[in-house]
Amino acid sequence: MRIVLTGGGSGGHLFPLLAVAEKLKQKLSTGSPTEFSSQAEIYYVGPAIENQDILNDFQQNGIFCRFILAGKVRRYFSWQNFTDPFKTLAGFFQTFWMMFRIMPDAVFSKGGFGAISVCVISKIFFIPLIIHESDSVPGLSNKICKFFATKVGTAFPQALQYFPAKKTAVVGNPVREKILMGSKESAGHLFNFAVVANPVILVLGGSQGAESINDLIFAALPDLLKKYETIHQTGFNQFDELQQELKVEISDELKKSYHMFPFLNLEQISSAYAACSLIVSRAGAGSMFEIASLGKPSIIIPLPDSASDHQRENAYAYASTGATVVLEQQNLTHHMLIENIDRIVKNPQVYQKMVEATKQFFTPNSAEVIAEAMIELAK
Repeated sequence: MRIVLTGGGSGGHLFPLLAVAEKLKQKLSTGSPTEFSSQAEIYYVGPAIENQDILNDFQQNGIFCRFILAGKVRRYFSWQNFTDPFKTLAGFFQTFWMMFRIMPDAVFSKGGFGAISVCVISKIFFIPLIIHESDSVPGLSNKICKFFATKVGTAFPQALQYFPAKKTAVVGNPVREKILMGSKESAGHLFNFAVVANPVILVLGGSQGAESINDLIFAALPDLLKKYETIHQTGFNQFDELQQELKVEISDELKKSYHMFPFLNLEQISSAYAACSLIVSRAGAGSMFEIASLGKPSIIIPLPDSASDHQRENAYAYASTGATVVLEQQNLTHHMLIENIDRIVKNPQVYQKMVEATKQFFTPNSAEVIAEAMIELAK
């Protein structure tokens, strides 16, 4: 059996692919169905995975990576808008050749512009295709690829209206099992917390970082670090600049409670998740479902100009359960952020209510449901 996974190059697309791949490997190993055990192959066909940690995760999971050229849809002026159509066309022919050589039994797409050519070629070769939409409002890729899909899965019930009812179901969002396996003990060794008694705040801007959240956190650090250990994933683009700023803005004593990384690898993120009391994050669906899977209260700051305003829609869909507080980026100050962190972390009743609410949102067997559907279609 050969399975192809595809999706855009960001963590929001790639992490769910890893979660499904892990389940596929479990089910196609010595367990059932045994007739496919010796021949099971899983491929990733899509845009290059530029984050080395994520690429390592794919390779360590035995996924064969085949990269294609892919353009990007930009809602702003860029000279690349003139060259990307040619890149996309070249990528289409690359995809045709790769898919012809692999000839998979089924394809799973997480969306993203780079996945479109794989979905189109799947239709040409009559290969069963499952697409999955993580957001409450679908992106351009899945709006196109729904016409080629055999089955459609959505993370949010709100997304059902955008897809054909007969082949669509709410399945939640796949989450990697390994991120649930961290411990506070491992976090203590990894991050060397200065004040063990202080609660831990984890700040995430997505796998690519978020400049406005970074700026907000840096403004808050002098007050925040007096009462919280803070783990901060900044993204690679701003990391060096923030390191220089940190030398000037924060005292040496407070720096001991601040743990800044451009990106948190699997060991680091699982440990940070286990240790933290609260998470501050963008409203990417992948991050929100990981947060919910861990039962952690959160503060969500949606990206104001996300496509179709999907981050804002995601955030308020999650907030409707009571599991998170949404703070709009416009007019948000570091004082407001700290006030909300204090209100949640220092109030046991509020905190526990939010913990319980996460259970209403998370679907624990999403990756397994998708893996089983893939195997069934591939038979």
